[in-house]
Amino acid sequence: MAKDPDRAREESQRRAAAAVRDLALCNHFEYFFTWTLDGRLLDRYDPDAVYRKLRAFLSNNVQRQGFSYVAVPEYHKKKDGEERPAIHLHGLCSPGTVPIVRAKAKDGRNLTDKNGRPVYNMPTWSWGFSTCVPLDDQLERTINYICKYITKTEEKIFGKWYLSSRDLVRGPKLIPMEPMPYYDYRDEDKLNVHIQNEYDIYPGLKLLSEEFPPLDN
Repeated sequence: MAKDPDRAREESQRRAAAAVRDLALCNHFEYFFTWTLDGRLLDRYDPDAVYRKLRAFLSNNVQRQGFSYVAVPEYHKKKDGEERPAIHLHGLCSPGTVPIVRAKAKDGRNLTDKNGRPVYNMPTWSWGFSTCVPLDDQLERTINYICKYITKTEEKIFGKWYLSSRDLVRGPKLIPMEPMPYYDYRDEDKLNVHIQNEYDIYPGLKLLSEEFPPLDN
Protein backbone atom coordinates (compact mmCIF):
# COMPACT_ATOMS: atom_id res chain seq x y z
CA MET A 1 0.00 0.00 0.00
CA ALA A 2 1.37 3.45 -0.95
CA LYS A 3 2.28 5.67 1.96
CA ASP A 4 0.10 8.74 2.49
CA PRO A 5 2.49 11.64 1.69
CA ASP A 6 0.62 14.16 3.85
CA ARG A 7 0.64 11.84 6.86
CA ALA A 8 4.31 11.04 6.31
CA ARG A 9 5.15 14.75 6.15
CA GLU A 10 3.18 15.50 9.30
CA GLU A 11 4.91 12.68 11.17
CA SER A 12 8.30 13.95 9.99
CA GLN A 13 7.37 17.44 11.21
CA ARG A 14 6.29 16.12 14.61
CA ARG A 15 9.59 14.26 15.02
CA ALA A 16 11.53 17.37 14.01
CA ALA A 17 9.58 19.58 16.43
CA ALA A 18 10.21 17.06 19.25
CA ALA A 19 13.94 17.06 18.40
CA VAL A 20 14.07 20.88 18.47
CA ARG A 21 12.28 20.84 21.83
CA ASP A 22 14.86 18.39 23.22
CA LEU A 23 17.70 20.57 21.96
CA ALA A 24 16.14 23.68 23.50
CA LEU A 25 15.55 22.06 26.89
CA CYS A 26 18.82 20.11 27.14
CA ASN A 27 21.20 22.96 26.26
CA HIS A 28 21.85 26.37 27.73
CA PHE A 29 20.84 28.97 25.15
CA GLU A 30 20.95 32.67 25.95
CA TYR A 31 19.09 34.42 23.13
CA PHE A 32 16.18 34.10 20.74
CA PHE A 33 17.30 35.38 17.36
CA THR A 34 15.79 36.29 14.00
CA TRP A 35 17.82 36.67 10.81
CA THR A 36 16.36 38.19 7.66
CA LEU A 37 17.98 38.46 4.23
CA ASP A 38 18.70 41.53 2.12
CA GLY A 39 17.71 40.96 -1.49
CA ARG A 40 20.41 43.37 -2.64
CA LEU A 41 23.10 41.04 -1.26
CA LEU A 42 21.82 37.62 -2.34
CA ASP A 43 18.78 35.93 -3.84
CA ARG A 44 16.70 35.56 -0.70
CA TYR A 45 14.12 33.50 -2.61
CA ASP A 46 16.57 30.77 -3.61
CA PRO A 47 17.10 28.14 -0.88
CA ASP A 48 20.35 26.89 -2.46
CA ALA A 49 21.86 30.38 -2.64
CA VAL A 50 20.78 31.20 0.92
CA TYR A 51 22.02 27.89 2.32
CA ARG A 52 25.50 28.33 0.82
CA LYS A 53 25.92 31.68 2.61
CA LEU A 54 24.25 30.47 5.79
CA ARG A 55 26.36 27.31 6.02
CA ALA A 56 29.59 29.29 5.60
CA PHE A 57 28.51 31.80 8.27
CA LEU A 58 27.50 29.12 10.77
CA SER A 59 30.58 26.95 10.20
CA ASN A 60 32.93 29.91 10.69
CA ASN A 61 31.23 31.15 13.86
CA VAL A 62 30.81 27.72 15.44
CA GLN A 63 34.45 26.75 14.88
CA ARG A 64 36.09 30.11 15.61
CA GLN A 65 33.72 31.89 17.98
CA GLY A 66 32.07 29.12 20.01
CA PHE A 67 28.64 29.94 18.60
CA SER A 68 25.97 27.29 19.33
CA TYR A 69 22.47 27.30 17.90
CA VAL A 70 19.30 25.60 16.80
CA ALA A 71 17.52 27.40 13.95
CA VAL A 72 14.35 26.93 11.93
CA PRO A 73 14.07 28.41 8.41
CA GLU A 74 10.75 29.88 7.37
CA TYR A 75 9.19 31.60 4.39
CA HIS A 76 7.82 35.13 4.74
CA LYS A 77 4.28 35.68 3.61
CA LYS A 78 4.40 36.22 -0.15
CA LYS A 79 4.01 39.87 -1.09
CA ASP A 80 2.31 41.34 -4.13
CA GLY A 81 4.58 41.01 -7.15
CA GLU A 82 6.63 38.16 -5.69
CA GLU A 83 6.73 34.85 -7.53
CA ARG A 84 7.66 33.07 -4.30
CA PRO A 85 8.21 34.12 -0.67
CA ALA A 86 11.54 35.17 0.82
CA ILE A 87 13.35 33.15 3.46
CA HIS A 88 14.26 34.09 7.02
CA LEU A 89 15.27 32.19 10.17
CA HIS A 90 14.31 32.02 13.84
CA GLY A 91 16.29 30.21 16.51
CA LEU A 92 17.99 29.98 19.88
CA CYS A 93 21.68 30.61 20.37
CA SER A 94 24.55 31.15 22.74
CA PRO A 95 26.83 33.58 20.92
CA GLY A 96 30.17 32.60 22.44
CA THR A 97 32.49 35.41 21.36
CA VAL A 98 30.29 36.52 18.45
CA PRO A 99 29.64 40.20 19.22
CA ILE A 100 26.15 41.52 19.85
CA VAL A 101 25.30 45.20 20.33
CA ARG A 102 22.25 47.07 21.60
CA ALA A 103 19.76 47.85 18.86
CA LYS A 104 19.09 51.56 18.56
CA ALA A 105 16.08 53.57 17.45
CA LYS A 106 16.60 56.42 14.97
CA ASP A 107 16.70 58.89 17.85
CA GLY A 108 19.46 56.90 19.57
CA ARG A 109 17.32 55.22 22.23
CA ASN A 110 18.01 51.61 23.18
CA LEU A 111 15.30 49.39 21.73
CA THR A 112 13.26 46.96 23.83
CA ASP A 113 10.62 44.46 22.77
CA LYS A 114 6.97 44.55 23.84
CA ASN A 115 7.87 42.71 27.07
CA GLY A 116 10.56 45.24 28.00
CA ARG A 117 13.51 42.98 27.17
CA PRO A 118 16.56 44.59 25.54
CA VAL A 119 16.93 44.00 21.81
CA TYR A 120 20.38 43.41 20.34
CA ASN A 121 21.79 43.16 16.82
CA MET A 122 24.42 40.70 15.59
CA PRO A 123 26.65 42.81 13.30
CA THR A 124 28.50 39.80 11.88
CA TRP A 125 25.24 38.62 10.28
CA SER A 126 26.04 40.64 7.17
CA TRP A 127 23.38 39.18 4.83
CA GLY A 128 20.47 41.14 6.24
CA PHE A 129 18.89 42.32 9.48
CA SER A 130 19.26 40.56 12.83
CA THR A 131 17.73 40.75 16.29
CA CYS A 132 18.68 38.89 19.48
CA VAL A 133 16.51 39.00 22.61
CA PRO A 134 17.62 37.47 25.95
CA LEU A 135 15.67 34.39 26.98
CA ASP A 136 13.71 34.69 30.22
CA ASP A 137 11.34 32.55 32.26
CA GLN A 138 9.10 32.25 29.17
CA LEU A 139 11.41 29.67 27.58
CA GLU A 140 8.55 27.23 27.03
CA ARG A 141 6.58 29.84 25.10
CA THR A 142 9.63 30.64 22.97
CA ILE A 143 10.19 26.94 22.21
CA ASN A 144 6.55 26.59 21.16
CA TYR A 145 6.95 29.66 18.95
CA ILE A 146 9.94 28.14 17.15
CA CYS A 147 8.40 24.69 16.80
CA LYS A 148 5.28 26.26 15.29
CA TYR A 149 7.29 27.19 12.22
CA ILE A 150 8.20 23.56 11.61
CA THR A 151 4.57 22.42 11.68
CA LYS A 152 3.14 25.32 9.62
CA THR A 153 5.34 24.96 6.53
CA GLU A 154 4.80 22.28 3.90
CA GLU A 155 8.37 21.70 2.76
CA LYS A 156 11.94 21.46 4.02
CA ILE A 157 13.47 24.74 2.87
CA PHE A 158 17.09 23.52 2.90
CA GLY A 159 16.19 19.85 2.74
CA LYS A 160 15.97 20.05 6.57
CA TRP A 161 13.26 21.09 8.99
CA TYR A 162 15.86 22.67 11.26
CA LEU A 163 19.60 23.32 11.62
CA SER A 164 21.74 22.90 14.75
CA SER A 165 25.37 22.95 15.81
CA ARG A 166 26.98 19.56 16.30
CA ASP A 167 28.21 20.05 19.87
CA LEU A 168 24.73 20.11 21.41
CA VAL A 169 23.22 17.58 23.80
CA ARG A 170 20.61 15.84 21.64
CA GLY A 171 18.24 14.64 24.33
CA PRO A 172 17.75 14.02 28.03
CA LYS A 173 19.69 11.29 29.79
CA LEU A 174 17.02 8.87 30.89
CA ILE A 175 17.39 6.40 33.75
CA PRO A 176 15.06 3.41 33.37
CA MET A 177 12.68 3.01 36.30
CA GLU A 178 9.91 0.63 37.19
CA PRO A 179 6.73 1.55 35.30
CA MET A 180 4.79 4.27 37.12
CA PRO A 181 1.31 5.54 36.18
CA TYR A 182 1.74 9.09 34.94
CA TYR A 183 -1.04 10.67 36.95
CA ASP A 184 0.01 8.89 40.13
CA TYR A 185 3.33 10.72 39.91
CA ARG A 186 1.95 14.06 38.73
CA ASP A 187 1.42 16.42 41.69
CA GLU A 188 -0.58 19.62 41.14
CA ASP A 189 0.91 21.28 44.25
CA LYS A 190 4.46 20.61 43.04
CA LEU A 191 3.57 21.93 39.59
CA ASN A 192 2.24 25.15 41.08
CA VAL A 193 5.56 25.87 42.82
CA HIS A 194 7.70 24.54 39.92
CA ILE A 195 9.16 21.58 41.77
CA GLN A 196 7.62 19.58 38.94
CA ASN A 197 7.44 20.82 35.34
CA GLU A 198 5.18 19.47 32.63
CA TYR A 199 5.80 19.87 28.91
CA ASP A 200 3.64 19.04 25.89
CA ILE A 201 6.02 17.24 23.51
CA TYR A 202 3.36 16.85 20.84
CA PRO A 203 -0.35 15.93 20.90
CA GLY A 204 -0.87 12.90 23.11
CA LEU A 205 2.63 12.92 24.65
CA LYS A 206 3.70 14.81 27.77
CA LEU A 207 6.96 14.95 29.70
CA LEU A 208 7.00 15.39 33.47
CA SER A 209 10.20 16.31 35.33
CA GLU A 210 10.91 16.95 38.99
CA GLU A 211 13.66 18.84 40.81
CA PHE A 212 15.07 16.71 43.60
CA PRO A 213 17.03 18.26 46.51
CA PRO A 214 20.76 17.49 46.52
CA LEU A 215 21.88 14.54 48.58
CA ASP A 216 23.73 15.29 51.81
CA ASN A 217 27.44 14.49 51.64
